[in-house]
Amino acid sequence: MPGKSHLMSNTDIEIVVDDPTAPEADSPAVTSTRIVDVVVSLLLVAVALTLGWDNWRTGAAWKPSVYSCTALPSC
Repeated sequence: MPGKSHLMSNTDIEIVVDDPTAPEADSPAVTSTRIVDVVVSLLLVAVALTLGWDNWRTGAAWKPSVYSCTALPSC
């Protein structure tokens, strides 16, 4: 069928779909990696201090006289 050759696809044509909401290639960064590292480190230190304080508050600082010797097998 010589008249039907225009219906075949051309594999040399490339379809490019751009994201209309994508930033420009030369747009400045919102923040640096160093700032993100410092903020995350400070948040982790804050969580660690909060958990340590809560553990101390709920019993990690008990006096030895509070424990009963019946709970320990070596007494």
